[in-house]
Amino acid sequence: MLRVPSNFHLTVARAVKLSCKQAAARFLTGDRRWEIRSAGKGSKGERWYAWAWIATTCARHCLLIRRHRVTGELAFHYCHVPKGQPLSLSQLIRAAGLRWPAEENFQFSKGCFGLGQSQVRLYTAIARHTVLVMAALAICAITARCCAAAPAPSRVHQPGPTSHPPPTSG
Repeated sequence: MLRVPSNFHLTVARAVKLSCKQAAARFLTGDRRWEIRSAGKGSKGERWYAWAWIATTCARHCLLIRRHRVTGELAFHYCHVPKGQPLSLSQLIRAAGLRWPAEENFQFSKGCFGLGQSQVRLYTAIARHTVLVMAALAICAITARCCAAAPAPSRVHQPGPTSHPPPTSG
């Protein structure tokens, strides 16, 4: 799934090429073609939008369109469904909803790990900085996952599961 601008062109019929905005205006008239569904949970609860899709000349490609229920703003997603995978609106909406957690992780890495803090001008330096930041984020995510799986001590002075017993005096 690829988020595309409204002027992205796609072929909807033989020799008929339209922009996403033109295709939505031509094929999605009225409310009967839109379905209200959730894109998943966000920071303020469920994210409800109106969704529609338009087929293209390729059986494995389609245009998924999200409409904001209040403002009517449209967002376009060009979708490719691999051969052998079922193509349904529910699965496309679920895939589009996965973008939200990825955005949250990206914002977190920018704020806490300095992903957007490099002031370098060469590609090599930017690539090194990005790789180091992403490696640090991965290490912290793995550590947090492992620590969350460890059982909590049952007594106040009980050592943690990986702690060594205190040395005995003697």
